[in-house]
Amino acid sequence: METSTKFCHRCGHPVPKMARFCSFCSAGQSLDAATLPPTDVPYNETAHPELLDSGLLYFRDSFKLNKRLGRADFWWSKLYVLTIHSLSGIVFALLFGLNEKLELESGDSYVGWVLIILVIYLAFFLIAGLTAEARRLHDIGLSGTHLVLHLIPLVGTLVLLFFCIQPSKQFGNRYVA
Repeated sequence: METSTKFCHRCGHPVPKMARFCSFCSAGQSLDAATLPPTDVPYNETAHPELLDSGLLYFRDSFKLNKRLGRADFWWSKLYVLTIHSLSGIVFALLFGLNEKLELESGDSYVGWVLIILVIYLAFFLIAGLTAEARRLHDIGLSGTHLVLHLIPLVGTLVLLFFCIQPSKQFGNRYVA
């Protein structure tokens, strides 16, 4: 029994078998397209996500919102950032402790400079983190405007966490390049 529909290779919606274009996403269709529904495959920009590659991807795309970030790359990069925060926290704690000892001897304080560096550091990581979450939301087919959920204490963050653990969505995703 032959079916009269096939599935779009880009969005996965059913289209008539002889259609040349998908009526949902306007992608061109070949006449010998598959009649079985396509399956989603995990999307990751790096071939084999791991700590260093995903972490570098996180920083390389810090100011890009028009991309996607796969689930494995996202979580590996979060581990990378956690490691950086832990190490820098130790450094800042040592600098503040050293400042107390030096201030007693000379009367000068460099804590103002350390605070300026800390504010710049935190601003950069805040922007990088929010854009990474927006790219992760794009990967599952949601808009980055869902980040306003962070403004709802606890519940919003838990909802975004739930979104971030979802698998990639290739078909029907308007953010697929």
